[in-house]
Amino acid sequence: MPNPNYNKYKKIRNSAMGTAIINLIAKGESTSDFNASYYEHDGGELTTDLSKHPGTKPGLAKSTAFGRYKFTKDTWDDAAKALGLKDMSPENQDIAAVWLADQQGAVAEFEKGNIDKGVYKLGTKWASLPKNEKGET
Repeated sequence: MPNPNYNKYKKIRNSAMGTAIINLIAKGESTSDFNASYYEHDGGELTTDLSKHPGTKPGLAKSTAFGRYKFTKDTWDDAAKALGLKDMSPENQDIAAVWLADQQGAVAEFEKGNIDKGVYKLGTKWASLPKNEKGET
């Protein structure tokens, strides 16, 4: 039986709002090539194996940030457990990003039309986005 959380976040991801959320996050966290960024380590190196989170990439100061949204290993493991994810496919990365945005309270703010507040809530998890109206990251 499919994970109900997975289906909930897939539906949000497939909406116009969900697409806007993931593209906003990816704009700051990824290179300009959004397709390649699903395979990208922090620092720009690419990996072809998306069967699992790759963990630390040698030579990258022990960073575990990986994928279009630069999930750390711990964050990815939390999302994978909550959503029943078996790999880091592009679709699963998108759905996990929407789930994580919701955990920060951003989805609710966007649904209410509070765009600035939604962005600030995303900024509490993704360093490339502002955390407040002063633009602090």
